Parts: sequence; structure tokens; C-alpha cells
Amino acid sequence: MVRREDGAVNSEIALDIGAGKTLVATVTLESAEALGLAPGAAATALVKAPHVILAVE
Repeated sequence: MVRREDGAVNSEIALDIGAGKTLVATVTLESAEALGLAPGAAATALVKAPHVILAVE
């Protein structure tokens, strides 16, 4: 995990997926704390197809 930005209710989590690309997800603040998500921590992303938003450069 490369970045965690906490809001009042949710946390934005950024994962380095290689080749200079980053995957960003939003989880509840409670979940981020319970999972111990912090920069440098190992994390795995599981993606549900209906929840994907793609952006291109």
C-alpha cells in the first residue's frame, strides 16, 4: 500500500500495481483501521465488476 487518506467516514487506499500504475479504492474508515492499512503494509485488492470505474490517460 502506498497511500491512505482518511476522511470523516471513509478512507481512500492506493495500491501500487506495477508499471507505474496505482489502483485506488474507498473503504470505510472503520475497516481501514481494523485491517491495519498503512503505507508500506501488504494489501491485496479484490474487485467486483459492477464497482469498477475506468479512467484513461
